[in-house]
Amino acid sequence: MSCLKKFVRWLKNPRGHAVWITYLLTALFVAAALAAVIIMPEGVWAAAAYAAYCLAGVSLTLSVVITVRLAPTLKQRTVSLLKRNKVAARMMEQYDFRTICFALLSFTVTIAYAEYNGVIGITRLSVWYGALAVYYILLALMRGGVLSGYRPKAAKRLKEKEIVVYGRCGAALVFMPLCLSVVIARMVSGYNSFEHPGMMIYAAALYAFCKIIAAVVHMFKARKTDDFGVRAIRSVNLADAMVSILALQTAMFAEFSPGGDNALFNAATGFGVCVLTAALGVFMIIVARKEKRKLTEEENNV
Repeated sequence: MSCLKKFVRWLKNPRGHAVWITYLLTALFVAAALAAVIIMPEGVWAAAAYAAYCLAGVSLTLSVVITVRLAPTLKQRTVSLLKRNKVAARMMEQYDFRTICFALLSFTVTIAYAEYNGVIGITRLSVWYGALAVYYILLALMRGGVLSGYRPKAAKRLKEKEIVVYGRCGAALVFMPLCLSVVIARMVSGYNSFEHPGMMIYAAALYAFCKIIAAVVHMFKARKTDDFGVRAIRSVNLADAMVSILALQTAMFAEFSPGGDNALFNAATGFGVCVLTAALGVFMIIVARKEKRKLTEEENNV
């Protein structure tokens, strides 16, 4: 009984080599369980496989409990370690700077997607890949335009430039449905669709839902700042996330309902995405005009 009490007390405050031993055993038992699933043993080995399943379940549960208990300490140590680096510390403390850093990564990935679809579109003379290439090029131009003119803690004259870029991004979003309409028409007609082989469809679904939730949350966060470079990036990310939902829907239809009549659903979702994207662009143009007029009035009153 005393050993059980010691174990419970240690579980409340796990420390020492026992933590790493638990993680190591968990990795070994999980690997053994996965190997048993692949090999599908029989006879005596089947009993060993069931034992591996049980040990993997118990050790994995124990590891999760330990991780949860250690989470505050690990977080504190990780934060203190990251703050030793100036760039990492700035990313953690400044929302605007963090947004621009991730925008640089998104810009690079978007360029890669545009090149990939452009090459395939040219070599195969594919309208589908050509339209996707134009879509990604437009995204890259919007993100690149914001990043090229971005200056932290901008002065009035630079803020006016950011507002202009913000308005131009809005105009590009109004134009974007023209590119999307070609993609949607190909999907509705049944010629092309987004596809994810095997289990990748579930990873794509998780990614798409996380992307749209994060885009909406950050859109509201960005509205609290007067940095129009950040607001433009978040607006572009929201439009991109809405297209990801459309892509996910078509991929799921292709995976789980092959040959079904899904044209109406794809057309309805595509139309909704186009309308929302254009509406977001119009909203950005209106806000840009209002802010530019406000800056002009402030300069005249000085």
